Amino acid sequence: LSTESARNLLSRIKINSVDSLKARYIGNKQLLDPLFNSIRVSPASDYHPSLSYQAEKSLFLKNQAGGLTSLNNFIIPVNKLLTDSEQKITISTLNETYFSTARNITIARSLFADFTNNQKFIHDVYSKQLRFSINLLSSQLYQCQIPEIKNKNYNTLIIDSAFELAKATTPYLGIEDLNTLWDKILNAPCTKYISKSASDWLLLHKDIAIRDFSAALKQSSIMLEKYALIKAGPAKEYLFTSAIISSLKTNDIKRANKIWRKYSYLVFKKSEDIPLSVKLLKAHMAEWRPQT
Repeated sequence: LSTESARNLLSRIKINSVDSLKARYIGNKQLLDPLFNSIRVSPASDYHPSLSYQAEKSLFLKNQAGGLTSLNNFIIPVNKLLTDSEQKITISTLNETYFSTARNITIARSLFADFTNNQKFIHDVYSKQLRFSINLLSSQLYQCQIPEIKNKNYNTLIIDSAFELAKATTPYLGIEDLNTLWDKILNAPCTKYISKSASDWLLLHKDIAIRDFSAALKQSSIMLEKYALIKAGPAKEYLFTSAIISSLKTNDIKRANKIWRKYSYLVFKKSEDIPLSVKLLKAHMAEWRPQT
């Protein structure tokens, strides 16, 4: 970007700054090699007997490079955690709403500003569902509109709203902003009135957000056992992934394998249900070497 020719070329694909590049970064050879190694694909060709006469079958493997972009939008940024490449400061991607990850970063920055300042949540970048979730969460934490602490439906709304907030911020904000955001939430005047189960979710969101993997492993393991028999879905995937990545980041590969054997079939009914981020974790488990 320091030369005019490079700037002109990159601008043709909507890259105008170093932060634009960072927003598009997925991973390096260290990150992706285990994933590629785990996908056993026999060489294929239409020119039998050079390689294979069943080339058409490779069209139905359902493993496409385009899916790698989903790694940047998974609620737990495993691609960054596995390579220690996450940023401390939130990157800036102004005026890039045509690129999904850049748009999500803009939304996360707006959420951070609203939760740490005025809690108005009036930005037009919010979807209807996200606006409902964050307004509900804010009203519980700052206005104490909690009718009954044992009301299961109400506590479910708080848990779901906190999950939406984590999904919209954890993959996109820098660690410093995430720490500020979850400190603000956990220290809100009414947080002490929410249920124990809702409080557990808030604590886990913060542990993952600020990369406190020892605390996240303890918390997610307890919660995974507690919610083992609930219906599979995004929240259960989140607990499972939290426990696996936290095990790896604390160099406890035996525990990671134990968690996989015990819970993977409860979380994912079919192998096709496993998101690419979790497949990436499994691939790294197979080739894991203790980190110092």
